[in-house]
Amino acid sequence: MVAVFRVPAHVPFEGLLQPNESPLWDHTVAGAASWAIEKAGFSESTGVPEGPCLLLRDRVAVRPETLQAAWELGQERGESCSLVLGGECGEFLQKLPGSESGPVLAYLSDGEVPDQLGRLPQVVLEPAEKSLDLTLHDAKVQVYLSDRLLMPLDHWVDLLWANLLGLGPRIWGRALGRPAFFAVLRLIWGALRSLSVRHEKIAARLNVLGDGCRIHPSAVVEACVLGKGVSVGAGAVLRGCILGDGVSVEELVVCEGVVAGKGALIQRQALIKYAVMASGAAIGGATQLSVMGADSSLKRGGFGMDQSFDGAVRYRIGGLLLEAPHGLLGICLGENSKIGAGVAVAPGRAISPGCRIIAGAVVDPTVDEPGLYRVEAGRLEPLK
Repeated sequence: MVAVFRVPAHVPFEGLLQPNESPLWDHTVAGAASWAIEKAGFSESTGVPEGPCLLLRDRVAVRPETLQAAWELGQERGESCSLVLGGECGEFLQKLPGSESGPVLAYLSDGEVPDQLGRLPQVVLEPAEKSLDLTLHDAKVQVYLSDRLLMPLDHWVDLLWANLLGLGPRIWGRALGRPAFFAVLRLIWGALRSLSVRHEKIAARLNVLGDGCRIHPSAVVEACVLGKGVSVGAGAVLRGCILGDGVSVEELVVCEGVVAGKGALIQRQALIKYAVMASGAAIGGATQLSVMGADSSLKRGGFGMDQSFDGAVRYRIGGLLLEAPHGLLGICLGENSKIGAGVAVAPGRAISPGCRIIAGAVVDPTVDEPGLYRVEAGRLEPLK
């Protein structure tokens, strides 16, 4: 059996204190790599690596197809090499902050493990990608999806896009399964059950529901994976989401392209699209393209903005400001941070864990200390 050895991530994560516990599709960041190794038919090994084997860095988004293709390519070459994703998908990943850490997957034929996988000769892994058009506000955005997704997670922007790029393939795999022959049969069965060939009608029959799910008859749920005990209220609209065990979706919610961890709460009339919610996070306001850490909350009437009047949104990485992919980006709420009613957080900003902000104004927080703040004349003033 092929052995996969894990290599530590020496780069710190920016935005969250516990990124390994954050949701990655229907797993956590820590659990997703183990799932990929098992599904690929490989074994996760410990100790001193001996070739031939695969080396995989910790804190990555990787799919089983990636590991299988990497092994086959390494065997074909017969020598140690690091692997990076090619195509349009790979080009997009180079725009994300995690690209600075270099390759995170390698084939080791023999010899010692390098201190950095990027020291090995780099080989491009063909992505076998497909394009998808998304509508963000009034803009059409083209993204490329691949079953061979491979990317490091070193920043909250990485975590956001890893979930979005892997969301479609994961829902497809859960709803239709593999191999392709049986997926086609299930797709045909979905069309027969819906008595329609319209994609939205078929999608409504391709949900994966865990034990104890409760969906109100008036709710719209299309192409979603719902964990155990998920509840969906009257008039709610869910499309293309993965919701963990015990997630509660209240009445009149709009929720599209969302990955939510265990026990998350999406409150009445909330709007959340293309976002990530960690376990225990709660939203009553509106946001898009955002990451919400564990037990964070965005109260009703609060907004996480995702576009700028002055061109592309920029976000901070270390001491630098970088332009967001496609020029759009929401916010990051650190663990246990709270945004009160009427507060609008400027796009691309990361709120420190434990920070609480009240009052109503557009704010650009630059504080790093947890505490309670009020907005006064557009500035944050600490409450003693």
